[in-house]
Amino acid sequence: MTPMISIRPVEQPEFRVRDKVARADGPCQGIPEVLLRVREDINWAEIRERDSMVRCHPVRWVHHPDPPALDIY
Repeated sequence: MTPMISIRPVEQPEFRVRDKVARADGPCQGIPEVLLRVREDINWAEIRERDSMVRCHPVRWVHHPDPPALDIY
């Protein structure tokens, strides 16, 4: 049986810890958030949302905002 963890990244810009990101897909599109870390499955990341909750989202759901998000974190 093949493992469910992917070691191949989706086509996505490079992200670093504490990058300000926004949700590009999925629920709550356009909401500014902070990337905390990429998970063992590199297609998933832990994101701190505006309400300070930490949740996992697919990396393909987030992007660097354009223009960059205001410093509201």
